[in-house]
Amino acid sequence: MLPGMWRQILFMALYQILVMLILMYFGGLMFFEESFNLVTAAPRDPATLAPRPRLQLDSMIFHTYILMNLFNAINCRVVDPDEKNVFKTLLNNPLFWLVTGLEVAAQLGMLWLGSFNGLGSILLGTTGLTPGMQITAWVLGASVLAVNVAIKFIPLEQVQKLPYPKNLENEEEHAKGGAAQLTKGLRDGYAKKRDEVLSQSGA
Repeated sequence: MLPGMWRQILFMALYQILVMLILMYFGGLMFFEESFNLVTAAPRDPATLAPRPRLQLDSMIFHTYILMNLFNAINCRVVDPDEKNVFKTLLNNPLFWLVTGLEVAAQLGMLWLGSFNGLGSILLGTTGLTPGMQITAWVLGASVLAVNVAIKFIPLEQVQKLPYPKNLENEEEHAKGGAAQLTKGLRDGYAKKRDEVLSQSGA
């Protein structure tokens, strides 16, 4: 894998992990009047199974994570390590937008079904979000587009100093070598089986 790809993977992962940790540990303070214990707070009322703030925060974190990765799919359509305009190939693949639209519809559908706080909420493990939560989730999801641009300013020379598995940089050569070994193994196996059949028929 090339250094540019490692740069994208490592720093985008760090950003998403940071966002998840902030929402997990400080979301209760940001979105609710009273905070709750992440470990001991139950997501539902034991008697009525009605969702509690813990479940609502979990749903918001889940929604944010999915949106960040859906927007990051736009980033991944441009593989040039120096190209900062991810919208240059925005309209050249209708299938991409069809699949993305279905994924967004499925995600919103899970939250919509969960908002009724009945069987859908119990089966999907989600509940409805407040408008503020929805706006925050969409803004954080779209923020990966800006983060992607910022990542492109990190020099590849600095990335190469990181302890990532650099032996994979020549994976094309490794792939060629592996294909050659596989072909040779198949050829040798076929020749051995052919000789066995011929020797048996001759006997």
